[in-house]
Amino acid sequence: MLCKLGDFTDFLISPDDGERLSLVFDETGTLIDCSSPVRKFKIYQGVPILLPLRSVEHDEGDAISLVPRRRHPALRAISRFINGANRVAEVNAQQFLHLLRGECKDRRPRVLIVGAGMIGDGSELLYEAAEVDLIAFDIYRTEQVQFVADAHKIPLADGSVDGVWIQAVLEHVIVPEQVVDEMHRVLRDGGLVYSETPFMQQVHEGRFDFQRFSESGHRWLFRKFDLIDSGVVWGPGWALQWSIRYFFWGLTRSRVLGIMLSAPFMFVRWLDRFIPRGFGSDGASNLFFMGKKMGRELASDDIISFYRGAQR
Repeated sequence: MLCKLGDFTDFLISPDDGERLSLVFDETGTLIDCSSPVRKFKIYQGVPILLPLRSVEHDEGDAISLVPRRRHPALRAISRFINGANRVAEVNAQQFLHLLRGECKDRRPRVLIVGAGMIGDGSELLYEAAEVDLIAFDIYRTEQVQFVADAHKIPLADGSVDGVWIQAVLEHVIVPEQVVDEMHRVLRDGGLVYSETPFMQQVHEGRFDFQRFSESGHRWLFRKFDLIDSGVVWGPGWALQWSIRYFFWGLTRSRVLGIMLSAPFMFVRWLDRFIPRGFGSDGASNLFFMGKKMGRELASDDIISFYRGAQR
């Protein structure tokens, strides 16, 4: 379940100099001051805007998302029907929680959600787990975001969390290696990470879409972590469905028509269950990685032998 901001103020730090932040709350528990040796940070409706000084374009106002978001539950339900449920994330969330409980027998596990502006499909179990403390941030403000921050400069102290969960975010950051290094830094030794990123998908979120990763590329991105598991979230059928939708979108110049005209082809994603794992990896729409922070790093030669596709 989500923490209150006051529950984790001891390890909030300035993204500018790494110094501990000084947070002041009034008698109602509302944040009224947030400062560091370098400067004070803006607060909007009780939410601190913990962005580096260089991020002046995002250091004003209320940190509204620059990309339109589905906020109404009905719209989210329609999208879930069209796109399908993320059963892989649901299963992986169960495993993630099981492993966390094993690692944190003497304390409540603390999990950082990177890119929590929208609750990731299949991650609802994390938010429902009463025995887990969730810390959630994004570059924009929503009701579940506890502070606004840049994932390239996470304002948390070293080794302050037991797990990190990140879905559909790394394709939208400029330097994904830096973001992964930041997640590695804030994790305790033996801490867990779970990531999902697209591979065969068209551009989404327009000018804020920068990266794609194969399963090997995803593994290399997390080379400072020991592998627990990796694999396909959505396979080639999903990738084909995405392509059909974008084909009709381009042909008609209408996103709505693209969705409507591609609806009869939704069945292709169900055929993924008949595609062997290796072929699924080579043509996947989306992939996942689950790992554990350890004291060693994957060598470049090892990534060649890691390959799990069908072209061996």
